[in-house]
Amino acid sequence: MITITHGEGKHIITLEILTTNKRGITVFITGGDTPHVGAVALAVPSRNAATGENTCDINVITAYGHKDRFLAEKVADMICRKTGEITSVTAGVHVDDAVKEDLQMLIANTTAAAECFLNQYENSIVASV
Repeated sequence: MITITHGEGKHIITLEILTTNKRGITVFITGGDTPHVGAVALAVPSRNAATGENTCDINVITAYGHKDRFLAEKVADMICRKTGEITSVTAGVHVDDAVKEDLQMLIANTTAAAECFLNQYENSIVASV
């Protein structure tokens, strides 16, 4: 398992990632005051028939009232597009009495952690070739 942490205090985000030798990636995103399971996204690689662009089909399941879907969907899309692998992401991040700036920081830290993973993952694939 790969663990990536980004941020500080109530804005800290942790990604726990399992890889399967190019057969899929699963990510668990937690952080804030109360880590939990709020949403699950599954991204499957596909190709846009009109443009030929690599893209992903994404399905999201959200627990009632949870906004974690946005983090799950964003990270699933990022990883799926970059790796071409089926990617599942479970997200549960909560900050008590969050304001707009808290949410922006959590999104930024989640994105940065996902980018850090992608850099490590690309480098490990290059090194193993």
